[in-house]
Amino acid sequence: MPPWALLLMLISISQGAGAGDWDHPACTEGVVSVTRGAPAEMTCNISNPFSKVSVCLRGPGQRHCWPVSTQAAPGCSSGGGWRLCVQGRSAKMVTEEARDSQAGQYMWTLVGRQTEQEFTTLNVSEPPEQPSTPSWGTQDPLSSAQDPPPGRLHVALLLVPMLLCVLAQGGPQF
Repeated sequence: MPPWALLLMLISISQGAGAGDWDHPACTEGVVSVTRGAPAEMTCNISNPFSKVSVCLRGPGQRHCWPVSTQAAPGCSSGGGWRLCVQGRSAKMVTEEARDSQAGQYMWTLVGRQTEQEFTTLNVSEPPEQPSTPSWGTQDPLSSAQDPPPGRLHVALLLVPMLLCVLAQGGPQF
């Protein structure tokens, strides 16, 4: 066999064997928006099993990316209000109650066959304002706190009919 044929055969074998080896990350894209106190979730999946996942956070207006969590596969770790679980080809980071301090850009460093970096931004906003109820609307209408004192009620019940009688007769005459 000529040497060039052997070289061509080795190239085609190496290309065919490596076709499925590359990682193709599919992570939560763009911006995730939640209200403060609501759960938030971000995920990354790749075509080969993870060996390690690291996540850092760059808060609004910050230049440095602060480590949030690192987890070798398989397993889970917690910190900063987050729980990161890595199993096979999936990594999921979840918080039960999003906080303002968790807002910002997350950089995922995914280690499988290669090392890939992906970015997701988390926005944490104010919860919607609840309609306020006037103070008079929160009390029981039959509550004794709203009833006039008994002495005044009796006086009013006596004076009103007398006043009506006087006015019906043409008012007081002097």
